[in-house]
Amino acid sequence: MTNVDTSEKGAARYWPLLFIAAVYLVFLAANPAVIVDLRSFSFDDGTYSHAYLLPFVIAFFYWQAWQNQQLSPKTNLFFFALFILALLVYVWLQFAQQTVLSRAVWPMVIMLALLSYFRFTLAIIVPTALLWFITPIWGSINSILQDISVAAVSFIMRFTTIPTYVEGNMVHIPAGIFEIAGGCSGLRYFVVSLALSMIFSYLHLKRTRSVLLFFIIAILGSLITNWLRIVGLILIGHFTDMQSEIIADHNMFGWFLYIPFIMLLFYVGGFLDKTQSETINAKLETSSIKLPTSVTVLAILLVFSTTTLNLTSSGQLLYTIAAQPTEIPEQPLTLSNPSPVIVTIEQQTSRTYSENAEQIVYRHFMFSGTEASRNPNYYLNDVIPAGWKQVATEYSNLGQWRRLQDPYGREALVLYWYQLGDNRITSEGQYRVARLKQALALKRASDLHWYFTPCSSSNCTLDKERIKAIL
Repeated sequence: MTNVDTSEKGAARYWPLLFIAAVYLVFLAANPAVIVDLRSFSFDDGTYSHAYLLPFVIAFFYWQAWQNQQLSPKTNLFFFALFILALLVYVWLQFAQQTVLSRAVWPMVIMLALLSYFRFTLAIIVPTALLWFITPIWGSINSILQDISVAAVSFIMRFTTIPTYVEGNMVHIPAGIFEIAGGCSGLRYFVVSLALSMIFSYLHLKRTRSVLLFFIIAILGSLITNWLRIVGLILIGHFTDMQSEIIADHNMFGWFLYIPFIMLLFYVGGFLDKTQSETINAKLETSSIKLPTSVTVLAILLVFSTTTLNLTSSGQLLYTIAAQPTEIPEQPLTLSNPSPVIVTIEQQTSRTYSENAEQIVYRHFMFSGTEASRNPNYYLNDVIPAGWKQVATEYSNLGQWRRLQDPYGREALVLYWYQLGDNRITSEGQYRVARLKQALALKRASDLHWYFTPCSSSNCTLDKERIKAIL
C-alpha cells in the first residue's frame, strides 16, 4: 500500500511537466504547418539564429517553475474559453493562409492552454511568451528599421570629413558605394535585445519602472549598435580603399560591437533593481492531478487542428513537414517567353493570342492552397517577370495593370487578377479578406490570371485596348 501511494505521489509530482510537454507535442503534431514554418523561416534564417537556443531556455524556465512549486493546477474557465477561441482563430487563419497573423496567434494558443490548467503566474507567461521570438513575425518591421538606419547613417556621416551622398538606400563615398540592404536593418539585434530583455527582467527585475527602462535601453542600444556598425564599415572602406576583408565579412563585425553592448547592458541592469528572487511563502498545491481538465485541453488541441480541418475539407489526410521554398529559383531573362515568378507551380495553362501583328501571352495558374507556397500571394511570387521592372500601376474593375520596362528600354503591359470560386479579385487587400471568408466554407483553392503584351504605343494605351478586346 505504501509503495502504491509513493508511486502515485511521484506521478503527481511530475504531472505539471508532463502536461506542459503534452500540450506542446499534441499541438505541434496536430498542426504541422507550425513545424514547417519554423523549419523554413526561423531555424534556417540568420535573422533568427537565436532560435536554436531559446527552446532550451524555455524548457529551463518551466523546469525552474516546477522546482519552485509555481505550477499549481487550478482550472480557469475564463482562460479555457479564451483558449478555445484562440485555437479556432488560429485554425481559421492557417486555413485561409494568413501566414503572419497565424504566426502571431499560435504562441497565444499554447499560453492559454496552460493558463486553463495552471494558476495564473509569470512562471507560465514569460517562457511561453519567448515563443514569439522564435516565430518569424518580425520581418514586417524590417523595412521600417531599414529606413531608420538609412536616416541615422546619413545624419552621422555629416560629422565626418568624408564626402557622402545618400540616394535611397545607397550611400556613395569617393571610395565606393554601400547599400544599406534589408539585412542591414538591425532586425536581428533588435529581436535578440527584446528576448534578452525579457529574460533578464524576469530573472532580476521586479519594479515595472525598472523593467520599462531596461527595455528602452536595450532597444535603443541595439539600434545604435547597428548604425555604428554601418558607419564603421563605411569608414573602413574609405580608409582601406574598399580592400579590407571586414567589408566582406561585415556580419561578424556587427557581433563584435553588439556583444560588448550586451555585457554593458547587463551591468547597467544590475543597478536598476537589486532585489532577490521572489520568495515562495506558501507551498502551492502541486500534488494533485486534475485529469478531466488536462484531458479536455489535449483533446481540444487534437480535434480543432489544421490536420483535422484538412481531412474534413479534402477527405484525405494531408500531413507534411517538408520545408517551404525560401529563395526564388534562378531564372533566365524572360523577354521572349514571359511569365510571372511562381515558385511552386501545380497546374498551369497557357495561350498566345495574335492581335494586329502583336502577341498577347495568357497564363492561368491554379493553386490548391494545401501549403503556404501553393498560393498566388506567396511572398516569393511576383507578377513581374524576371528581368523586367515596374514603371507604372493602374487599378480597374478588370484587374491590376502594370506597365513594365526591360533592360533595353522596351516596354510591356501586364494585366492580372485573382480568382476565388467565381469571384474576380483585383487587389491584394481584397484577396486576403476574400480568403478569410472562403476559409469559413472550408475552401482554399485559388487562381491567378495573367496577361502580357509588348507595348507598341505611347504609355501602352492601344495595347491595353487589345487585351480588353480578348477578355
